[in-house]
Amino acid sequence: MSWQSVIILVPEGQRASLEARFHGLDLNPDPVTGAERPPHQDGYAHCFDLSGHVLTDYAPEKLAEVRDRIGAPYAALVEYPSVDAARTVLRRVLPGVHGLVDTDHHEILRADDFLTLLDRFPDWDWHHRPSTELL
Repeated sequence: MSWQSVIILVPEGQRASLEARFHGLDLNPDPVTGAERPPHQDGYAHCFDLSGHVLTDYAPEKLAEVRDRIGAPYAALVEYPSVDAARTVLRRVLPGVHGLVDTDHHEILRADDFLTLLDRFPDWDWHHRPSTELL
């Protein structure tokens, strides 16, 4: 089974605040990759890359869209084995975040809108159903 990912994007000036939210999950660096791994929480494993390097994978037009929406971005990559695992960690990290969530499935949503959709549609799987089909 391959893991899926979402990217949390915030203005560069909010990097420390977002990183603090992740570090509040008691992260431990992976000795081989350096990626941040929390202990298993709520029965799920996750992998976080807080380096911001995921932005180098963005196409220029996609990065321009992000910049138009939030200015110069910082990005945190969240990898997870299941949508349930993603929901668990995103519900802990995203409240109060003023930024965007890139579902890695052709949608970039405001973080507060993403959380609202999770609350309104608890079984929503953004891998198979875009948010536009929910409303």
